[in-house]
Amino acid sequence: MARPSDTSPAAHDLQLAIYRRLGGERRVALGLLMADEGRALALAGVAARHPEYSPQEREDAVRALYLGREVFEQVWPGRIVPDP
Repeated sequence: MARPSDTSPAAHDLQLAIYRRLGGERRVALGLLMADEGRALALAGVAARHPEYSPQEREDAVRALYLGREVFEQVWPGRIVPDP
């Protein structure tokens, strides 16, 4: 795992040691939590950039970010892909 540029080597080493001590179930739960938080941040970013979007348009913009425009259009044909 690459060290983020805003994290000291000591802090990064400690974080990795903590992750390694977690059992598999806890690591999966933590990963899911991180994914949920990342999605919430993406949704907040879309809402901040496009306050005029409806809740559905915001969700669609995040889906398009995660999946890519081409896959979004295949999964939801005919639906307009909002700009993120």
